[in-house]
Amino acid sequence: MDKSNHKSFIIKPQKQRGFRVFMCFITIAWMLLYSPLSAQKPDTTTTLQHRHLVEPSTDFDQRFSLIHQKQVNIWGQKLGVILNQKYKVGLGAYYMNDKNIQRKSELYSPETYLKWKLEFGMAYFEPFLVRRKYYDISLPFELGYGKSILHHYNINSNNLLKTEYRDFLPAGVGLSLFLKPPAFFHFQPFTWIGINFLAGYRYCILQDTFKTDYDGWFYSIGGAIFLDKIYRYAKDKHAINLEKRKTNKVN
Repeated sequence: MDKSNHKSFIIKPQKQRGFRVFMCFITIAWMLLYSPLSAQKPDTTTTLQHRHLVEPSTDFDQRFSLIHQKQVNIWGQKLGVILNQKYKVGLGAYYMNDKNIQRKSELYSPETYLKWKLEFGMAYFEPFLVRRKYYDISLPFELGYGKSILHHYNINSNNLLKTEYRDFLPAGVGLSLFLKPPAFFHFQPFTWIGINFLAGYRYCILQDTFKTDYDGWFYSIGGAIFLDKIYRYAKDKHAINLEKRKTNKVN
């Protein structure tokens, strides 16, 4: 085996620490799932008494994180479904292009530096711990794939010397809180929007991205649109209109 290839599979001490933190987070998350807290009754605030097995879901997912001790914004959008009001499953797309993150390039000489951006997708499984009328608490588990795009530049001329692509396989776990407002002035659309708070830990599985140091904590604060409530409201309205039409026909 080539010596350079052999070195790429050595797990460095910082990765070992990151892995331990990640597994600790996973353990705590599973303990919460099987705790009495997760036995809470779901929010069943519907006009008609029926259960929707599958409802649409979407989340704005702008994440704040530290890479090389600098705060960066990772922009994302999630789209999925809520199953039986107990779980969210779906996919998310994410993008980061922060020009403030720079470091010396090891490709050529000390006269070079690099910038990079991320493009990746995530599959997520998000069981609810609590579903209440005015708030939800959930545990998102994530696994994704994407590319880390590295641009090597000359320090003096700022000319692009080379573009390098590396595989990026992130895993994540977190704790999410959704706040859902009431129907102010009896106006139902107020209940379709809210605020989401998310905090978690990200661990990069693939070892060819070790030098980019993507492991670490992340948090998110942003708006939320509850597609499940919009869907439920529209479906209930449709059912009520059908009942009225049947009643009018009988009369």
